[in-house]
Amino acid sequence: MRLAAIAALLFACAPLAAQSIAGRVLEDHTGNPLALVEIRLLKPGQRAVVAELETDAEGRFRSPEVAAGEYTLEFAKANYGNATLHLPAGQSATVRLVRGGVIAGTVTDPKGQPIPGAKVFTMVKSANSAVLRPTANVTAVDERGQYRIFGLPPGQYGVAVSYDAAAKGAGAGVLFFPNNQRPRLFTVSGGEEFAGTDFAIQPQALFKVSGKVELPRKGVQMELSLASADQPALSYASMESAKDGTFTFEGIAPGSYELFASGPTNGYAYLGATLEPKAFFGRTRLEVIQNVESLSVTLQPAKAVAVELRGRAAACPVPATVTFSPLEAWHIMGDRSVQARIGEPQLVEQLAPGRYQINVTKLGSGCYQSGTTVVDVGAMNGPAPVAVTVAQAGAIRGKLVGGTGQYVVVLMAEDADLPVQIAMPDAESKFGFAALQPGRYRVAVRPAAEARWVTDTAQMIELDVAGGGPTDVELPCPAAKQQ
Repeated sequence: MRLAAIAALLFACAPLAAQSIAGRVLEDHTGNPLALVEIRLLKPGQRAVVAELETDAEGRFRSPEVAAGEYTLEFAKANYGNATLHLPAGQSATVRLVRGGVIAGTVTDPKGQPIPGAKVFTMVKSANSAVLRPTANVTAVDERGQYRIFGLPPGQYGVAVSYDAAAKGAGAGVLFFPNNQRPRLFTVSGGEEFAGTDFAIQPQALFKVSGKVELPRKGVQMELSLASADQPALSYASMESAKDGTFTFEGIAPGSYELFASGPTNGYAYLGATLEPKAFFGRTRLEVIQNVESLSVTLQPAKAVAVELRGRAAACPVPATVTFSPLEAWHIMGDRSVQARIGEPQLVEQLAPGRYQINVTKLGSGCYQSGTTVVDVGAMNGPAPVAVTVAQAGAIRGKLVGGTGQYVVVLMAEDADLPVQIAMPDAESKFGFAALQPGRYRVAVRPAAEARWVTDTAQMIELDVAGGGPTDVELPCPAAKQQ
């Protein structure tokens, strides 16, 4: 996951005498200079690198003299967000990079002993949903029982540990910090370190869940995953059935679960089982308050769903990749992709009866998917295709009201992989952001003199940006701080 970055251009009143590009790189949450930041200077439209630079101990840099014209500067430093600036030769730039957040602690069993190999992961909270979504930040607990997750972009996160029979006396399960009933949300704005986030797995009554899958033919095996009913993206335990379809999960804590069955399996990859070309799926809800026995899981053939891209074909003329990604823990290689053009429905096959997020990529320059599309394949009937809207890039055209002095406008996409952007309002308090991917954003106004521009993301104003044209907004200026 790429971290966010902040960049603000500070233009001189007149071109510098020497046609070089100079500036300084600071850490956003402290304002301290950043040394050893790698900088590449490029000329748009040319592959060759004009110059490779590095900041000094004061965070300063200066390029050699270059010909007049527009240039691109790319800034990179480990555990910080990347920044890309476009500016003419002879002007200066101040760049503020956001350092990734850290969550660290220990994981111990009921006897206080480490649980090496347990997986600790973060789940991000979307701006418009209470459901936590898994991220790519996953780490294994070491032999001392310690873990450390780093590089978290700005946002709100829950953190959980997944453990199995290695936790003696605790069985298998998933535990949020500090508990599953009220998970804590960690707010990351940049540079925070939440040490002492310790998980102590407690002894509890443990049960067995056993039964049989009704196999599509004799001798095949099915992949089984037991997931939380409240957070179905979290797998508590997984296993492969016996060749007669029987299965037994042991050490299961009391609770509500979804049992997912997929197959027949023909191998395993990094994210789970791979399936035969003609797949079958089943699911059932169960309550575990005692041993669950003789559970019967029926299967149905994989489903197929038509998907259609909608928008202006002239704006997005190239064929795009449409991918259905499962939002539930089937524990299989579940992504399904097709190539599609606007107005030409395509069939996506081998789908489980569950919830999927549809992502459209490779749309070409300046064309994006509008918003997030989620479908419940299990509830779909009939031939009508799922419509996914694509559009040209959007923009924000805004004005500040009710304030005096100099301000900056901070824009953060809901997608944490996109960089933070900064606009400097003009003398009429007008500002703008161009070439934006349509979707939901958070925006805030900060006094330019403040040492920190990215603060609590939960306090930022939410804004939906449509594609194909500007979104007009007026933003209030914050009250000046009392001295």
